[in-house]
Amino acid sequence: MTTPAASSFAAELRESTSELHTIAEKSALQKLLVTGRVSQEQYVAHLGQMLILHRELDNALRQAVKVSPAVALLVKDEQYQEPYLLEDLQYFGVDPASITPLASTSKIIADIRRVEQEDPAALLGYHYVLEGANNGNRFIAKALAGTFRVRPGAPGTRYLDPYGERQRELWTTFKTNLDVIELSPATRAHALECAKAMFLAVAHIGDEIMDKLGGSVVVMPQGPAVTVGHN
Repeated sequence: MTTPAASSFAAELRESTSELHTIAEKSALQKLLVTGRVSQEQYVAHLGQMLILHRELDNALRQAVKVSPAVALLVKDEQYQEPYLLEDLQYFGVDPASITPLASTSKIIADIRRVEQEDPAALLGYHYVLEGANNGNRFIAKALAGTFRVRPGAPGTRYLDPYGERQRELWTTFKTNLDVIELSPATRAHALECAKAMFLAVAHIGDEIMDKLGGSVVVMPQGPAVTVGHN
């Protein structure tokens, strides 16, 4: 008698978060980003909150790599996003020390710190969401190229397109490795909850930015429809 193969963890992550993913990508700030209509003030605010979020997650993952073979297999140095965000903020003349976390950012940071202590491998749920976002962020980088006169992937949009033409290859490898790692049922379920929490956090952070800066919008002709997602 053969034992049934475990279901695809990558597929489970995608399917279990699909509704929250849709909510996040339909948020007001994401719509402005993907159409290139976002103002510099809004965009810089977004980069600043992502810096705070990624700095916390990057640090947590660096520690998790030391204790979890699953994290060590999946997480590579080039996936740490803080350096790319610092490049972009420098391009816009923003001092990272001047950035303070919004309430939604503070909440997800507290969650990351708790998970790091309780179940380090479950951090992969957060990482899956932000790493997968690079698929759609490449379209945003192209949309913003005209708005801010920067080349996609150059300082100014480095965070949005960190891997350039390697994006599809690296994402395919990432998903393959998700299906290779061994996680306990409890950690796997925990990672799924972390992925859901990250999608909600991204949406809520965007909403807070819009609440503060919603009046400044770049008016541009409508571009082609773009589908943003984890493929």
